[in-house]
Amino acid sequence: MNTIGTVVWVDKTRGMFKVRCENGRTALVEIQDYIDIELQDTISGDLMNTSEETVSLYSADHNENFEALIQNLE
Repeated sequence: MNTIGTVVWVDKTRGMFKVRCENGRTALVEIQDYIDIELQDTISGDLMNTSEETVSLYSADHNENFEALIQNLE
């Protein structure tokens, strides 16, 4: 399921960020690749997938796909 959201929190030392999604939920994301995510970046992909599988997400600001784990949904 493709969901779009905006980055609202970043912890570069842990390689994690939070995305506020269009459906009102917030996803905690752990980056598995190297990508420099910033506040207000637009992220899309399977942000609701908490199955402990790596998912491919897309950063519109970097025009690039990257691998990540969805750690938690709020």
